[in-house]
Amino acid sequence: MHLNGKPISFVTWYRNDKVVELDIIWSLPQFRGKGYGSKFQQLLTNEFKKRGDVALTVHCATEEGLILARRSGFIPQNNNSDFSNENIELGRSAAYIKILRNSDALRFDNDD
Repeated sequence: MHLNGKPISFVTWYRNDKVVELDIIWSLPQFRGKGYGSKFQQLLTNEFKKRGDVALTVHCATEEGLILARRSGFIPQNNNSDFSNENIELGRSAAYIKILRNSDALRFDNDD
C-alpha cells in the first residue's frame, strides 16, 4: 500500500485453490494505529473477492495483528481462539478466517 507515492505497508500471500493465506502483513511503525491497516485489509479483501477467492486466512502473532484481524471481520479458525498477550509472548499464533463468499470449496462431506 502506498501513501503519497511511498510504500507504507506490504503483504505476502499464497493461494491454495480458492483460499488465500495472508502470510505477512506489515506496516511502517509510524503508520500503525492510524487506520491504514484496516484500510489495507479492506483493499485486500475486495481484491481477492474480485478474483473469485472464497476465503482469507491469517495467523496473528502479535496483539496488533489480532486486533486488526478481529476488527476486519476475521473469526477464529480453531479452538485456540483465546490468544492473550501471554500466549503471543510464548510464540503462539492465532488462526483466523474470513469468508468472502459461499462455495462448495468450503464444504466438507463426511463419507462415513
